[in-house]
Amino acid sequence: MTTHDPSKSLQIIRPKTDTLTDGVYKATVTNVRFVHTVAGASLGMDAQFYDADENIQKESLLVKPDWHPNSPFYRLLKLGDCLPELNGALDPEPLVGLTFQFTIAMNTKNGKTYANLTGVDMPLEEA
Repeated sequence: MTTHDPSKSLQIIRPKTDTLTDGVYKATVTNVRFVHTVAGASLGMDAQFYDADENIQKESLLVKPDWHPNSPFYRLLKLGDCLPELNGALDPEPLVGLTFQFTIAMNTKNGKTYANLTGVDMPLEEA
């Protein structure tokens, strides 16, 4: 039987909270991809969310395309400087590494809980 060796650098650490809760978070995008859904293509996004104490919570989001200028999808692309031209293809890669202020609402459907992106802004400046 193998035991944990604390001298090893690879660790799995349980975060301070098991899931995000409704609220506003500073978050850094770590990965983006296109995801096939029943409704068509959506933007899959992984991010590190930070609480007030800078503790990290990793979460995956699925963002449905909505080209209305007030939608979270449109604001994300606009603020991330990757909004395509009309009739142009989206390249979401420039979002990786960017930090935003995300407003999250947790939704439960069919017994599963999902983080729903309801707002996107640039993070407030540190005081």
